[in-house]
Amino acid sequence: MAKQVIPGAGLWSTIVALINGNYDELYHQAGKGWIDIRTSLVDSASLPGTPGYTKFTDDGAGSTGIYARAFDDTVEESLLTAFHIPHGVADTEVYPHVHWSPMTTGTGTVRWGFEWVYARGYSQEAFGSTSFEYLEQAGSGAANSHQVIENETPITLPTIGPDGMILGRLFRDCTHPNDTYVGDAIGLFMDFHVYVDRFSTPNRNYPFG
Repeated sequence: MAKQVIPGAGLWSTIVALINGNYDELYHQAGKGWIDIRTSLVDSASLPGTPGYTKFTDDGAGSTGIYARAFDDTVEESLLTAFHIPHGVADTEVYPHVHWSPMTTGTGTVRWGFEWVYARGYSQEAFGSTSFEYLEQAGSGAANSHQVIENETPITLPTIGPDGMILGRLFRDCTHPNDTYVGDAIGLFMDFHVYVDRFSTPNRNYPFG
């Protein structure tokens, strides 16, 4: 989309400046850029192990406090995810990243694992076998710090499209030798960075146009 500029002079200068400002906003909003696709981390009684809630922080004076999921350092524990691909997706590469927090000042590495499977919607594709992605990051040395880890290498989805779904399982790969952080690691959130080129599609359902 080419940026439009309307020339203005005299009494029309204020109105023209406003019009140009609106065009400028439209120009920037219509450009390509990154968004997050988000999900909640949910448990399931059928999983081999589910991280329990632990008090993450409080007001320091006996409040109920904020609780979060604590992933054990000796037993693999998992939470389930489901990501919906938005309209306007413009690239086959998606970047998973995990928001987490160390509970101590330890600087060992936490190794997060993500088992996933993808399929397009509208009966275009079936869910097949799962794949794995691993993300490793050392503790910052500050307890309860908000850390975010994202791999430089993306997941590539050749058939990505609106209304596709990524189903997954986030776990701490604590039995791997690379996981050296001692103690529970708090799993806060997981999302994907995806590249989009517009806010919408001409058609509500498949084919999206």
